[in-house]
Amino acid sequence: MRPRAVAAACAALALWPATGGAQVFLRGHAEPLPGQVRSASPAGVTVAEQGGEPLTVSWDRVRHVAGPAASSAAPLTPLAQAAFRARARVERGDWRAAEPLLEELFAAHPRPGGPTGAVIAQGLLRCRLQRGAQAASIVPWLAWLDVRRQQAAAADKWEGGRLALPPIIDPRTELVPALPPIWLPEPGLRAALDSPAWDQFAQMDAVVAQLAALYRHAAAAEAGAGEARRPLADPTDHPGVRLAWEVVAARTGTDEQRRRARVMLQQRMDSAPPAWVAAWCRAAIGRSLLQEPDPAQQRAGLLSLLSVPAAFAEGHPYLAGVCLAQAAVTASALGDPGSAAALLREFDASYGWHPAAQWPPLRELRAASASAPHAPPAASPNP
Repeated sequence: MRPRAVAAACAALALWPATGGAQVFLRGHAEPLPGQVRSASPAGVTVAEQGGEPLTVSWDRVRHVAGPAASSAAPLTPLAQAAFRARARVERGDWRAAEPLLEELFAAHPRPGGPTGAVIAQGLLRCRLQRGAQAASIVPWLAWLDVRRQQAAAADKWEGGRLALPPIIDPRTELVPALPPIWLPEPGLRAALDSPAWDQFAQMDAVVAQLAALYRHAAAAEAGAGEARRPLADPTDHPGVRLAWEVVAARTGTDEQRRRARVMLQQRMDSAPPAWVAAWCRAAIGRSLLQEPDPAQQRAGLLSLLSVPAAFAEGHPYLAGVCLAQAAVTASALGDPGSAAALLREFDASYGWHPAAQWPPLRELRAASASAPHAPPAASPNP
């Protein structure tokens, strides 16, 4: 049975009564979990001992359900098997094999919640980030963030929902350092904006809804969508929302908002922030200054952009590629074709995989550089 088929069983399982005597066996364990099955859904299997605290187990951890609940649990067996295979592939770095499985699971369960939802959304996020598909990573990140915030308020404990990999989310801001709200109008951006998932984020946790609105606004502005003309609301005090607002407002806000956001970003820079925050700030300030009419401010913006690939290329290659591509195009617009050509060569040599490689202004610059007459080589000083 394909993962899509699992969705058909959800309505019946939602009515599944508490089942006495049913037990859950986890993968890699001979003995069952203490307690009996109380409920099951795509989010996971919930077990509890008599008078004990409920525990919800993610399906990727479940080997099988025994006892009276076995026949009722059978429709979710494909989910358990697919989630286990996907998690195993992600944890061993087999991103290409994991992503199709996770895409099917994510489509079949757009909001499963619980520890199973955390595994699916986080796994898909990691796969997409790994291949440089930042625009396509927004939706699984927001879905995972919603599950994380559900867990903080959950009445039961969770078993699973984590991957045996280094963390990719900053615990204080709840942002993903590799996923700034900074884009170029690449082909994948329009597809990301067309995702039907955006409507559901507005109904989620308040922080998730605010971050979704900011990321969508930033993406719409770069893609030229009309919705980006709506004014940005002031941020809340949540640290992630505030940082995302400053980055987005510096680029897409009103003149007053852009100036205010640059001041706030510079204050962050002056406080010796983590490297990823510094990279976001430099990129955001640079892109903001490029929109000013004063050529001196534009040049300052160009230098701020170039500081990102110079200082943060290893840790933040996606953001470095965005900045380098925009710097090359900007140098050409400012009448410095030599610098533009040099920056373009550096981009093509180091970031040929980057989505910005298909950015129309960069492609035009590449075509112009290829057709431009080359200067003769300098004479050797020692003929």
